[in-house]
This record gives sequence, C-alpha cells and structure tokens, in this order.
Amino acid sequence: MQLPAFRIAICREHSSAVTAKSIASHIDLQHSHLALGDRRRIVEEASALRDDGSLAADMQDIRFPREIIPAIDGLPVWSDGKKCIQCGYIRRTRNHIQQHCRSEHGWVNPRGRGRKSGQMPAGGLGEAWVDGVYCQRFGRDGALQRLFEVVPPPAANKG
Repeated sequence: MQLPAFRIAICREHSSAVTAKSIASHIDLQHSHLALGDRRRIVEEASALRDDGSLAADMQDIRFPREIIPAIDGLPVWSDGKKCIQCGYIRRTRNHIQQHCRSEHGWVNPRGRGRKSGQMPAGGLGEAWVDGVYCQRFGRDGALQRLFEVVPPPAANKG
C-alpha cells in the first residue's frame, strides 16, 4: 500500500514501511516466495514512484505526520502512548517519557524516588505528559521507530 503524503509504502505482511532504496532487499529477503518477475516488477514500480516523488528514496526523505491522523491500515496501533504536553513527543513507557521530559524540558518528578503511590501527585501524569494516546510507527528500526499520534480505528472505539 502506497502513502504518498508520507512518501512511503507499507508492506502489510510485515507491518512496516519501505523506501525505494530498501524495497529491493526487502522483496528479495522477505518475499522470496514471489516469482522473480513479480519481484522485479515491484522494484521497477518503486523506482518509478521514487522518480516522480511519491516514494522516498531512503529514510531521510520520509515525511512523518505532524498532526493527528487516522490510523494507517496495515500498521499496529497501540493505545498506551504517553505524549509530552510541551512538544508532542510520544513514548510507550513511563520511564522513557520521564527521561524525555527531564532531559528536554527540565522536568523534575514531584513525587521523588521511592515514595508510594497516593502519597503525592502521580509524577508528571497530566502535568508533563498524558497517557492513553493512540499511536503507530512506520517500522521497528532506526528512524522508523518514531511514534506518531493517530485517531483510533473504529474497532478500538467499541466497548
């Protein structure tokens, strides 16, 4: 599936983005079950999309969403994102969002280390970040791991 707004294509089988540069090795390594002619055709189509600007040549040319977008079909959706209130950066663990808020914004946990929950405010939640953000990423490696916020798919709204 091609997403020209972000200049990527999604391999639904592997739930990951591919660029024009990575598609040949991805197809050869991960989809060797396809006929050689089909694999060559896919690589040629990717080259044509790169040439017309619809597909990023490599990871530096990918455009990441700058606002909340509908969830992208073919990529996993998580509902446990933690989003920095100041800059919108998203992580999925408390430790990682705390580390971000500390290093990037000078945040200090008001609860302090070793204090039990309930004795003081929940260190940062609601003041430095928000929980329960739906998010996705384009892949598992390098820059593709960057999380972005999405509107949950309709199935996630049922309850």
